[in-house]
Amino acid sequence: MDDFITGPRGLQDDTASSVPASPGSSIAGSSRGTIDPAALSQISMDIAAISSSMLTRRDKSEMVAELRAVIREEIAAVRADLTALEHRVDALDGDRIQNAHRQQAVDLATTRQGNLLLDLRRQVEDLDNRGRRNNIRVRGLPEAEGESPQEILHGLFTHLLALAFPMSPSRTGSWRVRRRERWAHQRWRTTCTRIRSPNDAEGGQMALKNSSG
Repeated sequence: MDDFITGPRGLQDDTASSVPASPGSSIAGSSRGTIDPAALSQISMDIAAISSSMLTRRDKSEMVAELRAVIREEIAAVRADLTALEHRVDALDGDRIQNAHRQQAVDLATTRQGNLLLDLRRQVEDLDNRGRRNNIRVRGLPEAEGESPQEILHGLFTHLLALAFPMSPSRTGSWRVRRRERWAHQRWRTTCTRIRSPNDAEGGQMALKNSSG
């Protein structure tokens, strides 16, 4: 009777001890007092590996300090570039102002030269118009008592200037422009001679210019 009762228990214990334990059942079996040392060692190694891979507070602070140093260097480089650009912009602005002043001076000089050129053109046109006139004015002509302007101009144009046209009344006309007393025995006159032929007038002008030069 007792053997029959204890027999099945013995069979049950033998069956449980004969079945090999699975790897995952070592911890579960610890509740029954059985612990697998190899599994425990593996778990400890895994925990140590995870702990070693995790950053410590010191590592984090060092990393933040390095990042801050890099950021400071980059900010300093950017500020240096901005300062250099500001200096270049100031230099370019100064050059622009100087060039503007020079351009104003050049424009003013150009305007003056243009005005001078216009004035010279007017003078040339006036001289050209005067040269095309038929009147020849002689200033400071000495005239003694009893002499006439016609005789003096005839000698001046025909002998001194060697003009080819005769001083005849039909081709010329002379008269006194004004009287100026210098000495009692000598009078200085400004005479004007109208030459009726344009060719003779131009020849007289050229002869007077050549003689005065």
